[in-house]
Amino acid sequence: MSFMLLGILNSQASGGEFVTNFDLLATTQLTSSATSISLTGLNTYTDYDHLQLRVSATVNNTSNSVNSVSVRVNGDSGSNYSHYAAIADGSSVQDAYNYNTSSFSIEKTLVGQSATNLNKFGSFILDFYDFRNTSKKTNFRGIGGNVANEARVALYGGVWNNTSAITSLQVVELADIGFGIGTRVSLYGYKGAV
Repeated sequence: MSFMLLGILNSQASGGEFVTNFDLLATTQLTSSATSISLTGLNTYTDYDHLQLRVSATVNNTSNSVNSVSVRVNGDSGSNYSHYAAIADGSSVQDAYNYNTSSFSIEKTLVGQSATNLNKFGSFILDFYDFRNTSKKTNFRGIGGNVANEARVALYGGVWNNTSAITSLQVVELADIGFGIGTRVSLYGYKGAV
């Protein structure tokens, strides 16, 4: 084993600088269709440095289309979001950069409940760093994808152009046809350097 690898393993074992666990703060699973899901009261989680949003969802329609999702911070629908996505579908890679938009667009993630895609879900995970820090704008990174007939995997990154602490997150299905039954949104908190 190299000295570099031993150093990395020893630093992780000491627990000083690395994230070691996530605590579940809130979770919602739909028993009926909904066009949006909100998580509020995030300012009460003062023991945590960062938030992680985990979404496993389906779209309430019968098409084969792959839909996008919107995430808003603190109910802000102004032109205050900038984000990037790199999306791969097995034969090509697409990229998308959006700035001064009204939300974070988590593109090509969710799956319609067609006969082909029945009971298949798309998912994504977003990390929001230093969500209580009011001296800088909030950054996020994430990963997502689906395994339907239009299977994709994507990487996301972006910034909310505001220095307010995050107090709420809203996940919105962009086509206004609704999230399907079984869609789950969970929020985790974690501490430490990233």
